[in-house]
Amino acid sequence: MKDSILVVQNIQCEHLGRFKKLFESDKYDISVIDARNIKNIFQNISDYSGIVILGGPMSVYDNYEYLQEELEKQKRLAGMI
Repeated sequence: MKDSILVVQNIQCEHLGRFKKLFESDKYDISVIDARNIKNIFQNISDYSGIVILGGPMSVYDNYEYLQEELEKQKRLAGMI
């Protein structure tokens, strides 16, 4: 699955927009996961060629548990913790 892109969607209305056509034209498979389903985020990360994390109106300072868990997992992937 190395020719796949993982898309983490933090809110339903945010999507890849024009990037979707670019990824598809380069023959990437696109897997979209809801960030609120935190247990499944970044599992089998080595299966993907890249990760796109979409934004939304919320902030990491908002009190959403899934955002704090998502940020922690992102930091671990980046080797920051």
